[in-house]
Amino acid sequence: MGRVLSGIYVGLFLGFIDTRENLNAVTQRQYSRDGIRYLDDDFNRSGLKYWERGVVDRYYTNLGSVIVSSSGGGREVLALALRGLCVSAFECEEKFVRFSRALLAKARVQANVVVAAAEEVPSLGLHDGIIVGWGSYMHIPGAQARIAFLRRLRAQVVNGGPILVSCELRKPEGRRSRVIATIANGIRRLRGSQSRLEVGDDLQGYYKHVFTEEELRRELSEAGFRLEWCSEKNYGHAVGFAV
Repeated sequence: MGRVLSGIYVGLFLGFIDTRENLNAVTQRQYSRDGIRYLDDDFNRSGLKYWERGVVDRYYTNLGSVIVSSSGGGREVLALALRGLCVSAFECEEKFVRFSRALLAKARVQANVVVAAAEEVPSLGLHDGIIVGWGSYMHIPGAQARIAFLRRLRAQVVNGGPILVSCELRKPEGRRSRVIATIANGIRRLRGSQSRLEVGDDLQGYYKHVFTEEELRRELSEAGFRLEWCSEKNYGHAVGFAV
């Protein structure tokens, strides 16, 4: 019952935040306030998470180069560069980019880290693989915008190149997600808004979309990737390949 009640509250809130710009602004404000760990040396030197390490060991060991999106303070970038990969990365928060560049310089490691606006993918050249930064994919509002983001990444990876996407996962029958969408969309219709919330959209300080495996499969497919497998262990993540 508690989850349903919290879903009602979130649905009311999201009924009035009905533009992409506002949803992105909510997310960026949250990370600006609470993203202190992305400016912490120990966190960014901590290396890959257990589940990330398993994926990289299996699919990225023999690659020469990789793109990291939403790279934060440089944790993944540093860990991958120390493995000998040529890393190109981008991040929308300028202070995180400045920190990650300093982190890499102190470690005497080379990597290309640039600033890019939210949802944008800069031209980085052709790479062997992609890692979508930890949990960042779920902060892009709307399936079509997420697919467009993946397509821009697909244009910069070789055929057969792996992609790692991490996000929260849900069961298709979850009540909370449907409660949020029903309430938010009802309010938006009353307000004359043309935008519609998707089942799975949520708010937890920042905007996020919580995925079913089928949603991930469909979005990856439409962007030019084949889903290899999806896991809920440790932190939800999926691996696919460029086709």
